[in-house]
Amino acid sequence: MFGIKTSAKQAAHAAGVRAAGGVLCLIGAGFLIAAAYVALQAAFDALTAALILGGGFAGVGLIILAVAPRWSPQAAKAPAPQPAQAQPESSMPAGLAVAFLDGFEEGARTRTHVNRTH
Repeated sequence: MFGIKTSAKQAAHAAGVRAAGGVLCLIGAGFLIAAAYVALQAAFDALTAALILGGGFAGVGLIILAVAPRWSPQAAKAPAPQPAQAQPESSMPAGLAVAFLDGFEEGARTRTHVNRTH
């Protein structure tokens, strides 16, 4: 029971630190956007600066929305494994080899999927 409480405290602490980091990143992004607006306003008028920033954010958002279906959780889910059937002892080494090759193939497929996403 003591281990569960410690794990929960550690998880809560980690979540709090991540949340604080996320808030600070959002604040920093806000200041960067404000600085970009001021710089663009110095070079152009206020309306043009706002249009440039708005168009940039809308463009990036549209690109993310266009790519998002490729990242769906259903695409990453592996098909449900079939229940194992009892095999006679004589085919056990062959079954073990098949299981090894299946695992090796799945690992290679996962590695290829991870390399394509990063």
